Amino acid sequence: MKIRCLKCNDIIEYLSVHDYKKCKCGACSIDGGNEYTRIGGDFKYIHYI
Repeated sequence: MKIRCLKCNDIIEYLSVHDYKKCKCGACSIDGGNEYTRIGGDFKYIHYI
């Protein structure tokens, strides 16, 4: 899964289990791999791709 941060326009994607990623400005993050999906941060800045 990929998400785009609407604050800094960064696209982040997880690649494996426990692959925690944050956008450049730190407003959103994603974790999980194929096992689960965890999205965090300020949801007004998160756009699902």
